[in-house]
Amino acid sequence: YMAKNLAFWNVRYLFLFPSYDNVRNELNKKYTFEMVDDKSGSRFYVGKDPSSYFLKDHRNALIMGAGSPGVEIEFPYLVYDQRTNILDYSLKELEQYKLIYLCEPEIHNQVEKEKVENRIKKLVNKGITVMIEPGAPKAYSLFNVAVSEMKLENSPVIKQKKDSLFDNMLTNIKVDQNINYSRVLFGLDQVYYELLQNNGRLENDIIGTKRVGNGEVTFIGMHLSQYLRAVYARNWGAPNEESGYPGCTDQVKTLFEDIFAAYGVNKNFWPDPFPVQ
Repeated sequence: YMAKNLAFWNVRYLFLFPSYDNVRNELNKKYTFEMVDDKSGSRFYVGKDPSSYFLKDHRNALIMGAGSPGVEIEFPYLVYDQRTNILDYSLKELEQYKLIYLCEPEIHNQVEKEKVENRIKKLVNKGITVMIEPGAPKAYSLFNVAVSEMKLENSPVIKQKKDSLFDNMLTNIKVDQNINYSRVLFGLDQVYYELLQNNGRLENDIIGTKRVGNGEVTFIGMHLSQYLRAVYARNWGAPNEESGYPGCTDQVKTLFEDIFAAYGVNKNFWPDPFPVQ
């Protein structure tokens, strides 16, 4: 995430403490930063690549909503510009993306709900993938997909259904019960993942699609993003040790990455110089 921001700021000089060398290492996956001085106990690096006043952004996925800040840190290939409502964007702006991810969208009244649904329907009809991770149950439900908060019970497992759209080798993810609640979904037309509890006796839908217009909208339940490291740290504070993060955080990140891959999200976030004649 830090390397991505430095790249988009067109930085060509770095002054880093040795503990931040991993930032330089990430940047050197795209650029060439060489150390020219380390006498002060810190390290001064100079980029050997030519600078450019204009940069070309190849990313094709946009994230917005109250839950976005932590997710965009975890996945730097998602575009985020702090606008939280899909109505804050023009249709022309939105049409340049292949996927639009509404992470905990806040809908304040029925009129706004209808406008948001109409905007999403237009995007779906143009072949753009829209993914919604609903917020708290008190919020307005989009496309009649209801959300209910549920306290986790014994042996919670995220289980992939046989006809899942997503190519994920992790067919079962054991859920960390230290986060003791989940958001389950009702009203989906197609279900790809369920939350199983009490050794499979309790089943609830958590990932699937709802038919909208000429296509469908993908819904992500369970407040699934809360298990990601960056989101967890933002919500609860960074733990003192790696073991302090949810035990399923790596598997959940892999699941998100598989979902993005299935929808053709470009994961190369490095900008290129914009050709100027």
